[in-house]
Amino acid sequence: MGSYTEVVLQLTFTPDTPDHVLAAFSALAKAAPGNPEAPELPAPHPVQDEDWGDWEPTDEVSDPAADPEPWMHNWPLWLSTSMSVGTTPHAQLAWSAMGTWVLSCRWGIKSWPDAILPALQWLGPFLEGWDRQPTLLGYMTGIDPRPTLVWLWQGRISLENLTPEDERN
Repeated sequence: MGSYTEVVLQLTFTPDTPDHVLAAFSALAKAAPGNPEAPELPAPHPVQDEDWGDWEPTDEVSDPAADPEPWMHNWPLWLSTSMSVGTTPHAQLAWSAMGTWVLSCRWGIKSWPDAILPALQWLGPFLEGWDRQPTLLGYMTGIDPRPTLVWLWQGRISLENLTPEDERN
């Protein structure tokens, strides 16, 4: 039957993030009131007839790490949609007062955190984090009683399940 996972993230892109990476999310850009200094974003990548059946972030058939162009998928669709009626989806790419692009999203998918992580890991090198300690990017909740935290450390995204092993479903 499976379970649903709610994914809540805030990703701050580095100033030198390549245009092809920002283009993966530029369709989610919202005008920032009172902030005319936002640089122009690259046009969104064309979506090649990709719908719900062609690609998803938890594709168990392919290896997300082997995808040579992970930015070419329909990320705006997935990040702004929920497969669960219990999650109200939200996704926005905004120019921050710190002079960086920030992607915030809340979405739901019929999967589990360990299956979602591989599809997100390609973003790690393009995200801002702390030099001396891991940076909390967000969390995922599902059937486990406690959330799974999403961390960035030295350009790598990882998970920390806060539910003790003996309490996991």
